[in-house]
Amino acid sequence: MATEYIIYCDESDDKGQFYSNFYGGALLLASDRQRIEQALINAKGDRKNSEFKWTNIGPHNEALYIAFVDAFLDLVADASIKVRIMFTQNINQTKGLVEYSVDSEFFILYYHFVKLAFDRWRQRRTPPPASRIALNSPS
Repeated sequence: MATEYIIYCDESDDKGQFYSNFYGGALLLASDRQRIEQALINAKGDRKNSEFKWTNIGPHNEALYIAFVDAFLDLVADASIKVRIMFTQNINQTKGLVEYSVDSEFFILYYHFVKLAFDRWRQRRTPPPASRIALNSPS
C-alpha cells in the first residue's frame, strides 16, 4: 500500500519592504493526521473553533497563542510535522517576463514551493517508494 502524505499550505502575497510572497507548508503522514489535529485543537484552549491570526494577537490572548505555537513546535521537534517556508527577496527583480508569467505568478511560485520544499526523493539515486500526496486535504 502507498504511503500517503498531506501537505497543508498557506500563503501571503503581501509586499514588504525587503521580502514578499510568503509561502508556508506543513507535511505530515496521513495516518498521523487525527493525532496531530487533536493536539493542535487541544492547544487552542477555549478557542477550539477559531482560526489563529497573528494580526489578532494581543495582551488578552498572548498566552494562548504561545501555547499553540509551543504545541506546534513540539510536533515539529518530534518529526510528526515537517515545515518549510519560502519567500522572495524584493531586491531580485525578474525582467522580460511574458504576460502569462506575470498573471500566473501565484501559481508558478506555489508549484516551485511544493516541488522544492517537499521533494524528498530529489537527491536519491533509486526510484521513490510508492506514495500519494494530498494538498490541503479537506476534513
